[in-house]
Amino acid sequence: MGFVTEFCPSPPWQTRPCVVPASATVYPRAYVHPTRFRRAVTKCCESEGAGTQDERERQRIDNFRQALARQMGLTDSDDRDFDGYALRDVLMEKWGRSYDIQIKVMDWIDGRRILTVNIMWRYLEQQSFYADEATYLSHMQAVAEYLVRWNAVATFKQYVREYRRRPRVGMAVGVPIDLDDTNIDSFLNDLKAQ
Repeated sequence: MGFVTEFCPSPPWQTRPCVVPASATVYPRAYVHPTRFRRAVTKCCESEGAGTQDERERQRIDNFRQALARQMGLTDSDDRDFDGYALRDVLMEKWGRSYDIQIKVMDWIDGRRILTVNIMWRYLEQQSFYADEATYLSHMQAVAEYLVRWNAVATFKQYVREYRRRPRVGMAVGVPIDLDDTNIDSFLNDLKAQ
């Protein structure tokens, strides 16, 4: 990304040259309010940093491949090695705490059922947490095994990575998992068997 330090539109009280990305269109002898100029330069810089057309096309192809692999039941080798420790590490990397995870099935408006993996606001490092570390890790192992079985490890990791807020009291982070009714029934039968 090249920069031009020549003339750029600036208010009369600003005598120093300003730095503008080379791709920015600079119109000489035009007065632009400083705030508008900053927004224009920021948008230009953001669009340059967003990537080229080839990178965006490559990202779309990768997303398509991942979706196709999920539909066909294929998993990455990393996904098969995913366990309770790795699940805890995903949470620790994002928020710095070992949050509790619960799986919930909800009935939706149109009769469909939706399965969500809820990251709860309670965490292992709390003094009032309901379980010790061994119980917590065995629970995380069970949740990780379900994610591997549903081929949802990549979906879970990506959702956690991109989610901006942290779990707080009364507000869990719900990660929707796209499953058909047979997988949801199998999960509910597993719960009844326990």
